[in-house]
Amino acid sequence: MKKDVWIKEIMSLRVSNLSQKDITKILILFYLIEYKKFNTIINIKDIAKYIYEFYIDNPNISKHNPNSVIRNINKYNIEDVFQIVRIALYDWKTDYSDGCLSFTENEVFVEIDNIDDRFYATSILIAKMLYKKATMDDFNYSPNLFELNQINSYNLDYLNNTRLKNRVLEDMDYCCCCDNTEKLFIVNISDNNDMINNPYNYVTVCYEHYKLFCEKYYRFESNGQIKIFKEHPLLNSNMHISQKIMKNRKIEVE
Repeated sequence: MKKDVWIKEIMSLRVSNLSQKDITKILILFYLIEYKKFNTIINIKDIAKYIYEFYIDNPNISKHNPNSVIRNINKYNIEDVFQIVRIALYDWKTDYSDGCLSFTENEVFVEIDNIDDRFYATSILIAKMLYKKATMDDFNYSPNLFELNQINSYNLDYLNNTRLKNRVLEDMDYCCCCDNTEKLFIVNISDNNDMINNPYNYVTVCYEHYKLFCEKYYRFESNGQIKIFKEHPLLNSNMHISQKIMKNRKIEVE
């Protein structure tokens, strides 16, 4: 496909003028441009990760979305966003059916000939224009946790008020001690300071188990099993991090 077709295509993307606005199509556009995902097969889960992180990091935007999952994104994980991405892709094709973007159930492909720096500059300019038109604000977002680069201690009360918690919620939306899904907090597996900014060094627990963790009643070992230091009615030796979660958390506990 020619570049001029792509420009017409993205200029055709529409967002409702109603108070509830779904900007997922525009976020897909930002993802494609920022990660230069052209002429290559893209897994929908990679787009969903970017969409999820944007919405959970920007509650002032997500609260105006017509989809209840997005409005309550902190109660969901990335897998819950897959279908939302698919719907946005269908809407994209409705806005411009004969364009460069194509997709299947789980993959996206954007075919464009002779991509150069001018192509990216024009595309990002249009994306920012569409975003500002929809939100009345400038696009200034990165999923990278740059703000945590200077943190050198496990101050959990502080860390639970940063975007690090959002990253942990991407694949955990329940307490790994009791399965409670309300008022979740993150706790670390390893005490290694090199792991402070690594979301895979954390799991989620409910408020009660968070308090017990902070009071050093227990911790989790590198195999996901609980290690109890002080007896408490809310703790038992059968508690553990699920195998599914532990697949991403191969952490050495100090």
